Amino acid sequence: MKKKAQVLMIFLWILAILTLLAVGLGYRVSLSSRVIGYQRDRVRGAYLAEGVMNTAIVKLDKDTNDYDALSASWAQAQETPESNCTIIDEERKIDINGIAKEYLLALLEKLEIPEAEDLTNNILAWRGDSSPAIPAESKDYDELGYICKGAKFSNIEELMLVKGMNSEIYQKIIPLVTVFSPGNVNINTVSQDVLDILLRGAAKRVGVTESYADSLAEKIITSRNSSVFTATSDIHNMVFPLLGDEEKNIFTAFESRLIIKSDNFLIEVSANAGKINNRLTVIYNRSGKKIVYWHGQ
Repeated sequence: MKKKAQVLMIFLWILAILTLLAVGLGYRVSLSSRVIGYQRDRVRGAYLAEGVMNTAIVKLDKDTNDYDALSASWAQAQETPESNCTIIDEERKIDINGIAKEYLLALLEKLEIPEAEDLTNNILAWRGDSSPAIPAESKDYDELGYICKGAKFSNIEELMLVKGMNSEIYQKIIPLVTVFSPGNVNINTVSQDVLDILLRGAAKRVGVTESYADSLAEKIITSRNSSVFTATSDIHNMVFPLLGDEEKNIFTAFESRLIIKSDNFLIEVSANAGKINNRLTVIYNRSGKKIVYWHGQ
């Protein structure tokens, strides 16, 4: 009887060990299956995002109009159950590398940034402006542990390295600025806020009260809403007759920077595959038919 009890105990121990092994093996198989599924969805989502991006590029290349406007097909967000895509031309933004001090100061003042003058000088110093009016402290980065770059911004994220910049200011600035623009502004796509800023900067340069810049911006947007500018000559012919003398001074100082066709486009794609969301951000240069910036996550 005792021997039978011993055999039974051994059998139960063996059964328990086999059960534990089976449970462990099942867990490992389940975990491996989930990892494989995750990797499959990640790859599928990445290919889906690239496919949506390529479709957006084809759409941009097929747009052969002599002008770009908010009514263009590429400007409409594209959404499907698995993905969405938005395209924004960079020429509707402010070129942070090329604008003069007055425009940069107008940007920070419009956003009500504290100590706008100091931060303006710091940005100018970081991008390599050699003006003697920029104080030496704007170039002193010893306390931050790195040197002032002294060259143009390579990307917008670099703004966070500028002395005096913080995440709150950065979040206010980034929707309005770009480093992927030759400095011209598309009058058909620019927002009134950006136009206000640029015209206020022009007003500073010609010594005109900024209130005239705001009224000029409003007249330009009103004129655009009634009829898109389809030729460069339309800009002067449609806007200039509406202006008072002070507004004309501002407009004349800025008119050479106004264009009607964009060349650089921000394409943002979000693609879902299973539980994985893939995001892809690129800047596409249409004239060169090349991607000049790529960031995927």
